[in-house]
This record gives sequence, structure tokens and C-alpha cells, in this order.
Amino acid sequence: MKKILILSVILFVSVASIAQQESMYSQYTFNSFVLNPAVAGSNDYMPFRFGIRRQWTGIKDGPMTQLLSMHTSIGQTDRMGTGGVIIHDQYGPLSKSGIRGAFSYTINPDAETKFAFGISLSCYQLTVDETNLNIIDPSDAVINGEKESVIIPDADFGFYVHNERLFAGFSATQLIQYPLNLNNDLREQVPHYYLLGGYRFTISESTEMEPSLLVKKNGPMPVQVDITARAIFNKNYWCGLSFRTQDAAVLMIGMNYEQFTIGYAFDYTVSALSNINNGTHEIVLGYNLRHKARTSTPIL
Repeated sequence: MKKILILSVILFVSVASIAQQESMYSQYTFNSFVLNPAVAGSNDYMPFRFGIRRQWTGIKDGPMTQLLSMHTSIGQTDRMGTGGVIIHDQYGPLSKSGIRGAFSYTINPDAETKFAFGISLSCYQLTVDETNLNIIDPSDAVINGEKESVIIPDADFGFYVHNERLFAGFSATQLIQYPLNLNNDLREQVPHYYLLGGYRFTISESTEMEPSLLVKKNGPMPVQVDITARAIFNKNYWCGLSFRTQDAAVLMIGMNYEQFTIGYAFDYTVSALSNINNGTHEIVLGYNLRHKARTSTPIL
């Protein structure tokens, strides 16, 4: 009974928050383009990424995220980059699906350390589907047993600095504070801010270490920080640990095989939800289409 009550609270609090919260990623260095449009075109290959994140396993209808992304440089001077993301979030009776297109511009493409800025425009459909809910109190005005959808425009902006070992960036997302009215509950999107940085050290001929940090701020919510350390072996295998404040400890592993790459992360919840879920699983599959040789960010 306690688990059902807690689950109900989680699901219905999400009605108010899903439009304000963006998807969470444990392997943020594996595909930082989804957090910052300025990353577009920063590699010497065209990275395709497909990711699935199943949050809080053991809880029925817990959050799930699916995404497909790619980005590449365009033109002959490496100044411009472009890319796109298709994403679907499902959280109980709530879903958010959409598409995002990004453009970046590198100010100094011939320098060892490059500086770029980027913008992206998005369009999402947010749906609340209460038709399959088991409504205990039919007179509850908050739950009307209907299905409603709204189209949301959005925009993001970011800066990105990178060389063979360093990567750092700042981005602001959900910049259009579009009013949302679902089931007579009026809300606005809340801007999200991300500060990302990392550096790759050479330990030996076959081993590198990459510490990184991701700082996130969302409206009135407290600042959340991901502190991560990855060990990379022979440039093809890696493992790492991460800690996300107020949320989870993370174990991650991955490997490259020719132009294919795969990464897996397991989040062990350390918040108040730890006793009602079995952790979070995240897997990212990638294909790196190489098109030319140039210096790029050292993200596997």
C-alpha cells in the first residue's frame, strides 16, 4: 500500500513538472550535443547516437527516455556545424515527443583550441493521457479521465570550447517560457542551465583518465552536480564512476569496435526513492561516420 501511495504521488507530481524538466543523462560526455547545440560539428566524424534510459526500474510506468541524434560539420572551412535530435519521454500518463535542429559556428577553426557558439530550435508535443488510469474517486477535479495534447516551441543556446584534451561549455535550454494549459493546470516552461567541463590526462601509453563535471540549474530547484571520472584503455575500452548530488551513484562501462561504440550506465538511487526502485539503466549505441581528419574533442 505504501509503494502504491508513493507511486501515485510521483506520477501526479510529474503532471506539473514534466514540461519543466528536461531528460536526464548519466553518460553526458558520450553525447553532450543533446545538452549543448554548440557541440554540433566539433568532431572529425559524424556521430550517430541512439539512447534508451529506463529510470527507477521496479516502479511501473517509471520515466523512460528514447532519443536519436547526429551532428556534423558542414562546408570546407569547418566553421559551421549542424545536427538534429529526435526524442521521446514517457512518464506514466505523460509523454513528450519532439524534434530539434541545431546550428553552430566556430570562430577560430584553424586554432588548436576552438571556440564555438550554437543555437537550436525545437518543437514538442506534450500529452497527458488519463484514459487508462484507474480513478478511485471519479469526482476528483484534478483527474478528468481525458487525453489532452499541446504543441510547444522551444529554443536553446550554448558556447563550447575544445581541443584534443579539453572540453568545456555552457548552455541554456527551454528559453521560450511557453504557457502550458493541460487539464486546467496552467504552467510555464522553466529555463535550464548547464555548465560542462572535462580534461583527458595521459597516465601511460595505454591508459588515460578523464575527470569531468556537469552542473545543472533549473528554476527554483537546487543546483545539481554530476562528478565523473572515466578510465580509458587503449582508446577503445572505458569504465567510470559518477555521483549525482541529491540523486544517484553511477557505474558506467563502454567500448569501441571499429566505427561502432556502445556505452552502458547503471544508476543506484541514493535519494528517498531508493527503497521503492531497483535503479536506472541507460544504454547508448553509436556509429561514427568518419569524413575527414582534423583535431576534435576527445569524447569517445
